[in-house]
Amino acid sequence: MPRPFNGTGVIIKALIKELLPPLLASALRRRMLDATAFPNYEQARAASESDAYEATDLVQVIVAKNAAYRQSLARSCVLELSALRTLAAIGIAGVPASRPLSVLDFGGGGGTHYTIARSALGSTRALNWAVVETPAMVRAAAPMCDGSLAFFDDVDAARAHLGTVDLVFTSGALHCCPDPLAFLERLVGLAAPHLVITRTAFRDGPGTLFSVQKSRLSSNGPGPLPPDVADRTVSYPNVVVPREAIEGLLRTRYTIRARLDEEADAFRIAGEPIGLGGYLCALDG
Repeated sequence: MPRPFNGTGVIIKALIKELLPPLLASALRRRMLDATAFPNYEQARAASESDAYEATDLVQVIVAKNAAYRQSLARSCVLELSALRTLAAIGIAGVPASRPLSVLDFGGGGGTHYTIARSALGSTRALNWAVVETPAMVRAAAPMCDGSLAFFDDVDAARAHLGTVDLVFTSGALHCCPDPLAFLERLVGLAAPHLVITRTAFRDGPGTLFSVQKSRLSSNGPGPLPPDVADRTVSYPNVVVPREAIEGLLRTRYTIRARLDEEADAFRIAGEPIGLGGYLCALDG
């Protein structure tokens, strides 16, 4: 007689064979994203690559990706789910179509959020969009300006350009600053009717964490890496401040309408899981 089919054993072996590569990849990813803690920003900065956020190839890749993304959306009008962050923010601003929507986009890279807004709202919707970025990004992104989009390396200069600010929007940028609370204080001080924070690292415990974040060059900016660019690992300092401090500062001028919990374990610092999230805030009074 033929041997009976040991279905359970075959299935388990098949599952192990199928799951092992993803599990190994996941373990390697966790190891890459588990950063060492440093006692201060200066030491974290020294442990990063020399130009960090202003590295020439990093800036050029982000701008090139944004240019390709703009062309892609013009052809297809297909937005990914992540675009909902941007669309929700401009929806919350609630500015009537009879006047321009004025947005200060802190850390907006090569203008990804503007491109999403322009694609969703159409070419006839008046936008006045100012991205605040590093000096290197501002120089490289100059060709992206189109009369509605402009780049500045200073919050006050962006505010002066906009005049009225309807919405302050920042995604994944505050923890990249040497002093996130100081930069947030400047954004809060603009007293825009609405302030939206997304994809930002916070610490649930006390104290500030300083680390070096690593990622692939291809992971920066929207879309695929340009075909003529070799991928590599890039590193830059991160500063993760306590959530309690962020909320205390926001409440000096804003009501927190909602807290966003977007990713519970985005990366780790000395083994401590760090989540990404944000806030939807409305100006008091």
